[in-house]
Order: sequence, then structure tokens, then C-alpha cells
Amino acid sequence: MPTIRLELVIPGLSSSEVLELYGPTLHVVIEMDPGSQSVGEGVSDRYPALIDTGSRVSCIDATLAEELGLPTVEGVRQQVAGILGSGVVDVYRARISIQELNLSVVGDFPGIQLAEGGQPYRALVGRDILKSFTMAYDGKTGVVSLNTE
Repeated sequence: MPTIRLELVIPGLSSSEVLELYGPTLHVVIEMDPGSQSVGEGVSDRYPALIDTGSRVSCIDATLAEELGLPTVEGVRQQVAGILGSGVVDVYRARISIQELNLSVVGDFPGIQLAEGGQPYRALVGRDILKSFTMAYDGKTGVVSLNTE
């Protein structure tokens, strides 16, 4: 049963201060769905993702999706809403993987403006992926643990 501890370290700040400032952050692999018929680059790398319990679905930064050549789901756009309002966005077919948990999810993910909005994340991990593991959030120590138990 894989377990990982998320603890960001920033010099001059305690772990609990970092968790408060940045939220529970992990690194995910975002890549083209291996079953896709698209001919995009398909380059995979690890990107910072915010665990967002307030989001029903996981999302990918739209700029990153374009950089990776992820295919849009033809004829599908999705209404999204956040603290700055709502809008309709493209939806991208991709695979998001959390390597340390041996977890990989292929799906259709809305493309949202994270980098453009000044966010340090390239994805949001929503409840659609969170349902696959247990999370313990310890605000006092600044440690978040995830496991697939």
C-alpha cells in the first residue's frame, strides 16, 4: 500500500506556514492518453498540482495542455467556476499520474488558466481523483499524507 508525505520546504518558513500559504501540493505526470489518435508531442514531465477538495473534477492548465499537444475533446466545452467568476473552457483528453501512489487516471480534463492567473500550479487534483486515496492533513506539523489503503 503506497503512502507519500507531502511537505514543502521553503527556507525561513515552518512547514505549517508553507502548507497554509501553498496548500497541499504534489507533483503529477501529465501526458497524452496512450489510446489517443492525436499526433501531439506527448512529452511527459512532473508538474506541481494543488489538491483541491473544493473541485469536483481535476483540471489542467490550458497553456500546459497546448504545450504538451494534448488533444481537445471534439465538440466538448465545459462550464467552470472559481473565485474570479465562471466561464466556458476547452476540455483535454489526458492521463494524470501520481507515480508515488502507482495511480494513473485517463480522462477528460477542463483546461483552466492557472499559470496565466499567476498560480504556481499546473493542475488541480479534484475529488474525481481524490476518491482513489486517503488523505490526512496535519495543519500543526504542515504534513499531508496520502495513501491508497
